[in-house]
Order: sequence, then structure tokens, then C-alpha cells
Amino acid sequence: MQKVAEILVGKMRAHSLIDSSDSNIYEYGIKNLIYIGINLLWAIGFAVYLGKCIELLVFLFTFIILRSYAGGLHCKRKFCLILSNIIVLLPIFVEIKNNFVSLLCVLISMVEIAFFSPMENQNKKMSMDEEIRYRKTVHITLAVCLCILIIMLSLGYFRLYSSMGVAIILVCLLQILNIFKENTVKKLKGLMRDKCL
Repeated sequence: MQKVAEILVGKMRAHSLIDSSDSNIYEYGIKNLIYIGINLLWAIGFAVYLGKCIELLVFLFTFIILRSYAGGLHCKRKFCLILSNIIVLLPIFVEIKNNFVSLLCVLISMVEIAFFSPMENQNKKMSMDEEIRYRKTVHITLAVCLCILIIMLSLGYFRLYSSMGVAIILVCLLQILNIFKENTVKKLKGLMRDKCL
């Protein structure tokens, strides 16, 4: 992937499409685009094979919008990124059976997402205006999702309800993992500081 990204960035520089100072940023973006493309192709192939393309679309639409604005844990290693994308896409093929328990889990996840969003990423710090806009977008998205979930449940579209519900729960879990990671890092830094004193 690194070689492909380097070749593409080299061609972009040769055609004066980008500045040399931005090469690393473009390489990083192209590598991530390739990884995401591979994972999407894998998921689409799997969904076509199982006949669950609509479930995949519902899952991806919900997950991508919420994840983009809510934030959460981000992997730095490429293997971790690939593995997490595979794990994230697998639950769309699992149908939730117990409607009350699943609805309760989804509602709790929605409250958690609304409360902790947006989460800053160490790669991208937000201004106060961005934070307000992102929080508003998350709250509107969650309200729309709740309405759609209620409609799906009342009409008996349990497979679509399940796909959207799993996406919401996964966003919540990624936020919880991010909180856990940040607290662990803070504790480790505090221990290291105490040892130095």
C-alpha cells in the first residue's frame, strides 16, 4: 500500500497538482482510502453473497454519519485498522432477536453518544464552533435514527432495525473504548511523572 501511495503522490507532484510539503498528508490519505476501499469491497461482496445489500447500506449510512461527527477510538496501526473494519462490518449480518433488550441497548447507546459527542481526535483538534456544529449534527442524526428505528420496528422490518441498531451500538462502544484509552494514558503519564519525582 505504501508503494502505491508513493507512486500516486509522485505522479501528482510531477504534474504540479500538489506541493512537495504536502506529500506525507496525501500519502496517508491515499493509504487510508485504499484500506477503506478494500474493506468496502469485501463487505459488498459478502453482502451480495448473503443477499443483504440493503442491510449493508443501512448499517454503513448510519455508522459513517454518526462516526464522522461523534468520534471515538481510532487505530494507528494498519493491521488494527483492517481488523477493526472487518469486525465493524460483520455485525450487519447478525439479526437481533429480542426486541425489548435490543431497543434498550440502542437507547442507552444513543444517550451515551449524545452525551459524549463530539470526541476530539489527537490528529484533529476542534474549534468551539466546530464542536457546537458537530454536537448539533449528532443530536439531529440520533433523533432521525430514533424515528426510523421506531418506524422499522412498528412495520416489522427487523433486519433493517438490527443493522441500524448495531451501527449505533458500535459507535457507542468505540466512544467507550476511546474514553478508556484516554484514562489509561493519563494514569500511565501520572505514574511516570511520580516515578521521575
